[in-house]
Amino acid sequence: MHRTLLPLVVQMVLPLARPWHASWIIVPLLAALSVRGATAWAQPRDPVPLLPLEQLMARPRVTTVQINPTGQTLAVLEKVGSHPAVVLYAVGQGATNTWAPTRLGVAFQDTVRSVSNVRWSGDGRWLLILHDRGGDEGYHLLRVDPRAVTGERQSGATATDLTPFPGAEVELLATPAGGGAIIASNHRDPRVSDVYVLDLDRGALRRLATNPGDVTVWAITPEGSVAGASAVRPDGMLEVRTPGPAPDAPWQTVYRAPPSERFTLLGAERGGRVLVARSNVGRATEAFAFMDASSGRVRRWRVSSCRGFDAGTLVTTAAGEVLGESCATSHRTFVPATARGQKQLQAALRRLEGTGTGADVLRALELESMTANGERLVFYSHAATDPGRFLLYDTQRGVADTAFAMRPDIDRAQLAPTTFHWFRARDGLRLSLLLTRSRVRVPGSANARQPAVVAVHGGPWSRDEVGYAGETQLLANRGYTVIQVNFRGSTGLGRATVDGAVGEFGQRMSDDLLDAIAWSVRNANVDPARVCILGGSYGGFAALVGMTRDAAHYRCGIDYAGPFDLETLIRAFPPSWQPFLPRSWYRFVGNPDQPAALERMRRVSPLAQLEKARGPLLVVHGDNDPRVRTDQALRVVRSWRARSLPVSLLLAGNEGHSFNEESTSLAVNRAVERFLGDWLGGRVQSTVAPDITRTLEALRAAGERAAAPAPPGAR
Repeated sequence: MHRTLLPLVVQMVLPLARPWHASWIIVPLLAALSVRGATAWAQPRDPVPLLPLEQLMARPRVTTVQINPTGQTLAVLEKVGSHPAVVLYAVGQGATNTWAPTRLGVAFQDTVRSVSNVRWSGDGRWLLILHDRGGDEGYHLLRVDPRAVTGERQSGATATDLTPFPGAEVELLATPAGGGAIIASNHRDPRVSDVYVLDLDRGALRRLATNPGDVTVWAITPEGSVAGASAVRPDGMLEVRTPGPAPDAPWQTVYRAPPSERFTLLGAERGGRVLVARSNVGRATEAFAFMDASSGRVRRWRVSSCRGFDAGTLVTTAAGEVLGESCATSHRTFVPATARGQKQLQAALRRLEGTGTGADVLRALELESMTANGERLVFYSHAATDPGRFLLYDTQRGVADTAFAMRPDIDRAQLAPTTFHWFRARDGLRLSLLLTRSRVRVPGSANARQPAVVAVHGGPWSRDEVGYAGETQLLANRGYTVIQVNFRGSTGLGRATVDGAVGEFGQRMSDDLLDAIAWSVRNANVDPARVCILGGSYGGFAALVGMTRDAAHYRCGIDYAGPFDLETLIRAFPPSWQPFLPRSWYRFVGNPDQPAALERMRRVSPLAQLEKARGPLLVVHGDNDPRVRTDQALRVVRSWRARSLPVSLLLAGNEGHSFNEESTSLAVNRAVERFLGDWLGGRVQSTVAPDITRTLEALRAAGERAAAPAPPGAR
């Protein structure tokens, strides 16, 4: 359940620290591995040591590495004490060791609300951070001077708030090489975002483009000018518009995409004469389209390297040179644009196999950052059984070096592998799932069948990929087979998969989960009588549907920030979401102002299925959630209690739609471990650190207070 602005150049995207907590809370691209037919599963082996919760789920040492545009300095989001800090490192220039990083000191840290992202300005003079309070998503853009960093106590390095607009949302669209920043902000009108150029030295703003009321995405050139925009009409038609020939001339519409066309405006080439988009018009999968900005005519299509999956992210230098493409197939990988580049990268990775960063078929390789000229690229390399590390690839030398292991204290030999599979839904639609088979034998099932957890991703316009996930490893280590389903509506799998979700919230999308369970019972030795469902955001909605409409199939459920009632969910969306709704929620779920759509969303909401509810439920919610309001969780809990069903609410007053604080994540995962142990019989850690217990008790107490019945006479 989120929206993003997707520019062309990868450096334009402000990277959030990669998720280290439960990926099913939210969120937020080599070849797909297809495993056909039945698989002969090895029997679980005993004994497997119980890996500590704190080891698997505490914040990793490092969560992002951003290289300066010149390639001389790294900004690393690194754990310092109990919270992440932006730490600077100087990059060595040795002939045999490209990294040789030398720690310079801490540039920024907030011990109240953990910082989750950092990037460099285009000229490398400033560090830029988007920061909110308590998860409310009211981001402010902060500036830090890296030249003031002289040690561990932020000597002289202070953060300046460049967008002190109360209640506004700020997005960083571009950081041109010449300096400054291009931002989008809705401080003029909370319903829409205008485009501004921000002078990073003086903090002055100048408006570049005014939103007429329906623009959802702006196309920014590498130089920092506005070359186009996409807008959504009330009927769901998307219009691509470009500026007129004179500054005061009206914008012209050059392309129209109906709701059935998946179309994303990505950005513009230098000079703004060519727009870059991703579209599936006339295609089964999405591809890159290069459009004439004056006519909207597609000059050329670029065939994706993603081998039957939708095109991912086009990676270019600041000068517009295409370096490659990031794909999300069965796993995430980077594909260089040339055969020479591909051969060179694979050769470099093979040299690293002895360090655990080799390029096996299911090893993810995610592009993290790069220099302005594209000569040095930072990757994050990981696999299901390897928490991974960051590596620098030097394109001129054709070599890669590693640094900054994510979780060096984890014994990878004790982790469970994840496999990718295709399966057919009951109506014949081809879907995929990820299966992580536990190596622990849990007693209580006939024929050595094992309990399972169906972990449903959020969005729903996202998907699960093979790679390291601490929460999955925690569940597998406790004795559960983890099933992650790319149900209809999941992205990247082509037109048929995503369009199959139209009108199917609470219906066929949930049937897909049941079909994945049936496949796992036949092929992976899963016990159909011991399956629980958990998920966040849309996944939380799916968990609530599972515990109402499909209660006969699930022994228990865990709902993170899931909507209970679709009508009130959509009516409470933030004002800034309104332009997006006709092509997303209105198309797939319905417009609550239309009687037929309102009747359907009421009928399929978990609220309407309460008479079928049975089984225990754990509800987790952030009290500052701007997307799914806290009242959704309170209605769930009160409805369960009215039916005398077991339910517990954990309410985090310092979190929003996704959880960012380590203390909250550890406490929630402790609750999940104990809850599943009670209802599925898996292993439970005997003791945890006292701080985890105290935080969990506080979350539970806050939930009890919020869900308590109002006293008589209270208004």
